[in-house]
Amino acid sequence: MSINKQHHTKGTRVAFYLRVSTGPQAERDLSIPDQRRQMKMRCDMEGWKVVGEFKDACSAKSDRRPGFQELFQVIEGGGKPFDIVMVHSLSRFFRNAVELELRYQQLRKLGIRLISISEETDDTPTGRMVRGMFALNDEILSYKISRDVSRSLRENARQGFWCGSTPPYGYCLEDAERRGARVKRRLAVDPVESELVRQVYRLYLSGNGSSGPMGVKAIVNWLNENGHRTRKGSLWGVGAVHRLLTDPVYKGEYRYNRNGSVEEVVEVDVPSTIDAATFDRAQRSLRQKNPRKTAPRTSNGPTLLGGIAKCGKCGSAMTKRTGKSGRYRYYACSARNRTGEQACEGQSVPMEDLDDLVTDHVSRRLLNEARAEALLRELVRRQAASDVTKMHALEAHRKRFDDAEAGLRRLYTAIQHGIIDPDDPTLREQIQTAKAERDAARANVLAMERSLAPENRLGAQATGQFTTLLRNALVRGPISFRRAYLRAVLERVEVHDEFLRIHARADTTKINNEPRLAAAA
Repeated sequence: MSINKQHHTKGTRVAFYLRVSTGPQAERDLSIPDQRRQMKMRCDMEGWKVVGEFKDACSAKSDRRPGFQELFQVIEGGGKPFDIVMVHSLSRFFRNAVELELRYQQLRKLGIRLISISEETDDTPTGRMVRGMFALNDEILSYKISRDVSRSLRENARQGFWCGSTPPYGYCLEDAERRGARVKRRLAVDPVESELVRQVYRLYLSGNGSSGPMGVKAIVNWLNENGHRTRKGSLWGVGAVHRLLTDPVYKGEYRYNRNGSVEEVVEVDVPSTIDAATFDRAQRSLRQKNPRKTAPRTSNGPTLLGGIAKCGKCGSAMTKRTGKSGRYRYYACSARNRTGEQACEGQSVPMEDLDDLVTDHVSRRLLNEARAEALLRELVRRQAASDVTKMHALEAHRKRFDDAEAGLRRLYTAIQHGIIDPDDPTLREQIQTAKAERDAARANVLAMERSLAPENRLGAQATGQFTTLLRNALVRGPISFRRAYLRAVLERVEVHDEFLRIHARADTTKINNEPRLAAAA
């Protein structure tokens, strides 16, 4: 095939586009230098001038590539910055036959040629056909490679091995076995990070000892205020904490390729960080608080018994109503409010009276001295167990800090003695990574030391004082604590004409008797 070179004279301006498929390939620094060398040889032979270079380390199935986008931003900026865009092969430019031809024609209209040094074609009908065949063959090959790699990764997951991505927070990777030059790795529980995961679940389900169960945002604030940091040394956020509370990997269930089709999802057994019962309790609570399933005013509003007060006649929720321009507040049957007397005869109870009656009854039945003493003993036991765990975690964080500090010193020493070139492009990233690991370890050391300080430990308070403290918190404490406590111990409160029927949760000490509404008068 004849190639028309009449427009490519000496001094022709050339931009290189270099690409490898993955970051590790780029780090090994083999393919891109070879592409550059061969393309430079072609330019030297023709007398062309290299005026730009753009490169990527990602797939060419789409145009979502930083280097590729930068190339076309320069081209579309006007002024025809290049005469030729040169690639080693068409597959380096695109692995999609249609997209390749569209980009080829876009360049041609701007007076720029796309040249592949290993598959050069022209603009004749035959040249377009040959170029299309090259591109289609590349696309098919790419699809086959992708399919084979996906199949291999799924089989790797079925055998219980990890497939290369960063492990979830709370886990690390350990070598499992060697197959030839490859080392197979499995997920293992990280002794330091896993303790923080368990702490997050404790905060969500029980609180920190001085509060009721905490919401996701409150947990984020608690973690950051107590000096805890993420693996990268940054502040915790709502999304990261929510992932800790919802990822089934923490109860020992990992789903590889979970965004794929049903037949492509692989269930992998991994070590659990928390028990399944704790994880399931957290999921039930999250679903209950989901604003799509529970109205925000029920979960977060100022109504103490919202969500658990039920009409004794029809079973509908008792919701807030006001009278006299908001001066009076009532619990009223929501079915009657919505559809009238045909749905339910309904009833209305002063909100303050019902709140006081329920909290007084619960405090007398649950917060007696015997139960308070049992609670206090359990809190002391948990505090002691937590301190032992925290001491182990503190030592691990101190070791991580020492290791990171030593790594930084080694880097600086190597630079000082000329072992490492200070202009090495990877050096800055190595130093930043080492500093981030050191700072994250230091923050966790400080947080652990504060949590072990004597003033933060639970003292041996008298049972009577502890009982009074709990009762006062339930009767007059912040409504967020009071509501969280009642929702934790009560299944529902049925409001009948002259009495209440209080149903405790199955895992709560039995609350019997039926307080009468008359007692609230």
